[in-house]
Amino acid sequence: MKGKIDINKNLFEITEEYPAVISVLVNKGFSQLDNEAKRKSFGKQVTLKQAAGLKNLDLEKLIELMETEIEK
Repeated sequence: MKGKIDINKNLFEITEEYPAVISVLVNKGFSQLDNEAKRKSFGKQVTLKQAAGLKNLDLEKLIELMETEIEK
């Protein structure tokens, strides 16, 4: 699984491909992703890399959390 998540994809693309990561992103402060309509509008505007920067999150650790959730 390692390295499958493309940090340059937007959050909507990532959550469509890996729905399991929605909960990880919501827990990291992106509560709007829990709502389908907001996930589509907000999610299409922000890449994973940008999202990590917005919340001052360590991108590598965020990816690890997401990959762990996907592997469950």
